[in-house]
Amino acid sequence: MCSSSWRSREHASHKDIDLYTLLHGALKNVGDFLIYERAKQLIKTHKPGAQFLEISRYESLEPYLGQINQTRAIILCGGPGYRRDFYPGTFALTSDLMRIRVPIIPFGLGWSGYPAGHPERFQFTSASLKAIRFIHNRCQQSSCRDVLTLGILRRHGIKNAVMSGCPAWYDLPSLGRAFQPPQAIRQIVVTTPRRIRLVPQAVQLLWAAFRQFPDTVRYCVFHRGYRRDAHTSARKAWPMRMLVLAANLFHYQIVNAAYDLSRIAFYRECDLHIGYRVHAQINFLSMRKPSLLLCEDGRGEGLSQTLDLYDLPAYDNPKAVLQIMQRLRGDLENGFRRFATVAQRIDTVYESVLVPFLGSIP
Repeated sequence: MCSSSWRSREHASHKDIDLYTLLHGALKNVGDFLIYERAKQLIKTHKPGAQFLEISRYESLEPYLGQINQTRAIILCGGPGYRRDFYPGTFALTSDLMRIRVPIIPFGLGWSGYPAGHPERFQFTSASLKAIRFIHNRCQQSSCRDVLTLGILRRHGIKNAVMSGCPAWYDLPSLGRAFQPPQAIRQIVVTTPRRIRLVPQAVQLLWAAFRQFPDTVRYCVFHRGYRRDAHTSARKAWPMRMLVLAANLFHYQIVNAAYDLSRIAFYRECDLHIGYRVHAQINFLSMRKPSLLLCEDGRGEGLSQTLDLYDLPAYDNPKAVLQIMQRLRGDLENGFRRFATVAQRIDTVYESVLVPFLGSIP
């Protein structure tokens, strides 16, 4: 669905205001809503007065071309958009890309993460690669969210992409702040996996965190919810309901965070994240809070390598829960000192890469 935050075209032209078309992937997963909201905040901060024509990336742009071609650019707002079917599967765009007369600028897009552990094997379809080259031939610069994605783009001949991190890296009130280790662990968040085959492992993690922190307030958070709906089949929903039962058994507070960014606003009051959701980790790190991730696929691996987090693989790793709890106990003993460099890295990339990239947008 298309929405707009700009006044009537009868009274203003694109020369009068900074009007941008934003394509986003915010459908259900609250992490996608976080990406999109922070992307908008960053653009507004560096383009004061910017207004937006907002469209789902899955929609065809054909009905909106008249409006889109009056905007300054189309900005592809984050998420794992570099999939094999980038075009027209992930980004529908138009059947004839030449009808788009404004630059298309990827902002913090990432690799889909598959095949996990093997970014060197990833290939785009011919239509996708042709579209990606079309886009990059017509924009000054694009940005991607991690070093693995940058490597994939370079391997496919894209030279004008930079690694800016995910838009969700940047919690504006926290920029420039040093990491402050929690004085005590009073509230923790455990996030659940996307992949069904990791559900038994996730039950182990819920139990291990309960044993480690028996006296804390514990939240079990489902970033994509746990109910069947238009975006989740019954086959995928029922294992999540099993996790709800396990979390209740271990005395967690259950949070269905799907569709609504306000449902994870309480993360700001929590002390620690452990679990599977990449954008739970990013959110905590952006606020200078510690987070330990079990990587389901290359998305987590890309973040971990980019920020030197040394996170652990969840897949094909029967000792994953034991290993992450051992690492957590080490962090508790040394005051989470390794996270100080993460905050510094985020600030450095912001100043040296993201700010110039945003300045390059027309």
